[in-house]
Amino acid sequence: MNDNKKNVVIYCERWFDGGIEEIISNIISKSNNSFKIIVSQKETEKYDKILKEHNVKLIIMHDKIKNPIIRMIYNFKIFKKIIGKYNESIIHINIYNSLGLKYARIASKMKCSKILIHAHNNGIDKNNDRFYVKRISNMLARKIYTSEKYSYISCSDEAAKFCFDTKKIKKYTVVKNGIYSDKFIFDMDIRKMMREKMSLNDDTIVFGHVGRFVYQKNHEFLIDAFEKYTNFNKNTFLILIGDGPNKADIEKRVIAKNLNDKVLFLGSVDNVNDYMQAFDCFLFPSQYEGLGIVAIEAQAAGLQCIVSDTIPKMVKITSDLEFVKLNLNDWYKALKQIKIKKRENAQKYIVSSKFDITNTVEQIDKIYEVIQIDKK
Repeated sequence: MNDNKKNVVIYCERWFDGGIEEIISNIISKSNNSFKIIVSQKETEKYDKILKEHNVKLIIMHDKIKNPIIRMIYNFKIFKKIIGKYNESIIHINIYNSLGLKYARIASKMKCSKILIHAHNNGIDKNNDRFYVKRISNMLARKIYTSEKYSYISCSDEAAKFCFDTKKIKKYTVVKNGIYSDKFIFDMDIRKMMREKMSLNDDTIVFGHVGRFVYQKNHEFLIDAFEKYTNFNKNTFLILIGDGPNKADIEKRVIAKNLNDKVLFLGSVDNVNDYMQAFDCFLFPSQYEGLGIVAIEAQAAGLQCIVSDTIPKMVKITSDLEFVKLNLNDWYKALKQIKIKKRENAQKYIVSSKFDITNTVEQIDKIYEVIQIDKK
């Protein structure tokens, strides 16, 4: 790793408990560089300890603005005022749609020359009337704001093609979302401890999911699939980790289906790795994902994984992960195949596939170094 410390300013839209924040925090905790983070709104305290330990200043642009259009306009205005102070730094802009490319345009106009754009997503919510407006806006922004003046990275090819006009740029680099693989190594003692904590029997099939309660994560489908499975096996349990705006609706759905004695809502937790020890199978029926870092973590824990076929195929590391079409009957068949089995130490697979955080930070640091040289 290069000893030449670089000043990096990271932009991230809303700072909450999600995959983008997880990878940013992992990079910060492993890198030797100096970081500042600009966010529009802060919605979690989960990463406060990491930021404090590494002297990372979190710059919050405003309090909560619910209207997305007003929030976006205000974000652009405040970002312009802030980013000019850091025009000698590397500007690392994290985006989940093409409208995020506008921040690179603003930074460029404020004399920032070392700009890196990082794509994290490959889809748009289809659950409201704004879907077509968002899709058209994304398409137009992709064409208007993609420029060869910037450097581009993404968590997958699918995310790059969704966020960037790949015909207008010479190249982009796929940077794998690395995890602390050693944290997830299977440990039978932790499994027993966590199961006792939740009063779960050794022979109970435990399914688990980690993700925010939003349309993208598809909790409605997950609950319906689990309900269908309970007709086949009563000795089963579902653990849901995460928070989000749709949580109350999912809780009502669980009660309406008389599943409240078989489903546990844990909220946001700091020790997802420990809870994964208690699972037998990780379920991930997302509508779309840029990658799906929690699926990497689940495989690191040696878990059997059932994930939607909408997720980038590069997420598959072990033979225990199965892609299944988002169809209730197909998921029911897949769930029926799950058995309690002996778990192995899967860290070697994570490391060899270069999804360990050490590899990610080495790759990011090399990219930062190239930007330092090429953009001066």
